[in-house]
Amino acid sequence: MERLVELVGQLEPDTAPPSRDAAIRQRAALFHSMGAVDRGRPGPARWRPRRAGWLLAIAGAAAAAAIGVVVVPRWLSSPSTSSHPPGVVPGTSAVLTAVTRALAGTNGDIEEVRSTVSVVGLDSTAWVDLATGACRTETAVGGKTSMTVFVEGGQAVIIDYANRQWWSRNSEGVACEPLTPQTIEQNLAAGRYNLIGHAILDGRAALRLVSTTATSGLHPMTKLTTLWVDATTYLPIESTSAGHLTETTDFSWLPATAGNQAVLKIAVPGGFSHVTAPPPSRRPAP
Repeated sequence: MERLVELVGQLEPDTAPPSRDAAIRQRAALFHSMGAVDRGRPGPARWRPRRAGWLLAIAGAAAAAAIGVVVVPRWLSSPSTSSHPPGVVPGTSAVLTAVTRALAGTNGDIEEVRSTVSVVGLDSTAWVDLATGACRTETAVGGKTSMTVFVEGGQAVIIDYANRQWWSRNSEGVACEPLTPQTIEQNLAAGRYNLIGHAILDGRAALRLVSTTATSGLHPMTKLTTLWVDATTYLPIESTSAGHLTETTDFSWLPATAGNQAVLKIAVPGGFSHVTAPPPSRRPAP
């Protein structure tokens, strides 16, 4: 820290050195402004995260202190409480434990998951009743609904909009929503995530967990997954996976009201044919 203050003093080599009292004030301003980086909380506006701005914020504070003025961006301004809830040490182990506990507390919720795959224009929205396991997924290509998958009690109903058909079968092998709390918990327990930092995501203080995995086969790749969790509730907010394609997933955790449970109901459009489930080679990917 002393070295940083010395470097700050070199920013204006042609300026006469400040008086002793001024130097004390400048040093105090620098320490205060750097402390604000760790204490800052988001403003009310909704905007995307500043995921790499901490060093810039420190550099800006140092430059301001060198001329006797403290300029702290609004999104880092004090006063406010810490972005980490009291009583939880902001380390990887403590955060992973807190996330696991938070996910365990969603048993009565409706999980809503919205995913977008880059380039191909593939979008899906899934709703999962975490109390019963019932799940509904709507898949769209180019903004047009292509398929509905509904799974409950070991049975699946699939509606194929392209061919105006629908069928039912057992749910074995039918993927409805892979990013359930159980799946996320398994990835956390496997030690695949590390705490990298924190930022503002959609107006909320968030913690950044990162996982890197490698795949093999004909087209091996390294897959980078970033999981953002709310710094207060520790529930997932967003996940981004980058490999051959980039997939962005947004999470919502909804109370199990009658209105929220209604999204799990499906209705076959009029005029669609009820057919025998096609063999696996002909089935569209659910």
